[in-house]
Amino acid sequence: MTSRPDTSARVPEWDGVRGLAILMVVFHHYGSIHPGIGGVPGAIRSAVPLLWTGVDLFFVLSGFLLGGILMHHRESGNYFKTFYLRRVCRILPLYFLWMMLFFLLPLFSPQNPPGWYLTIFQQNIPHFPNWVYVFFLQNIFMAKTGYALAHWLGPTWSLAIEEQFYLVIPFIIWLVPRR
Repeated sequence: MTSRPDTSARVPEWDGVRGLAILMVVFHHYGSIHPGIGGVPGAIRSAVPLLWTGVDLFFVLSGFLLGGILMHHRESGNYFKTFYLRRVCRILPLYFLWMMLFFLLPLFSPQNPPGWYLTIFQQNIPHFPNWVYVFFLQNIFMAKTGYALAHWLGPTWSLAIEEQFYLVIPFIIWLVPRR
């Protein structure tokens, strides 16, 4: 009987790849907001025109790592509970804190019209209903309407995809035969 390697063990090199993916996305967004940037960020952005692929790299890496963890623990009695509890504790507190701050912003600026903060840098673009952000459906509304998200909430489309992936992948891995 051959033993399989523990795919759930932490590999420091993958943290480095994850960091690279995050930096690629940050530099891409920073360069998109400020197209004429100079210095190190500008040099990196002009030297590496494919920085937008950082999101793809992050998705692939997440799928690989989570898939390995789920496959390793699929026989566990608390398979689903452990997976979803970790996801909830890791992602939702910071996400909902960001959403709360974002949607409370108008209270600190009563002189502006309602909803002004939703279209900062994107005037005359309708905003999505607030519940879309609560249920991680902003990517679907973006695809359906053709509109981009409010500038400050723009990066949340990828988090929505990640959350939708989390809803499906544990069941697929659990149901598909090990072979």
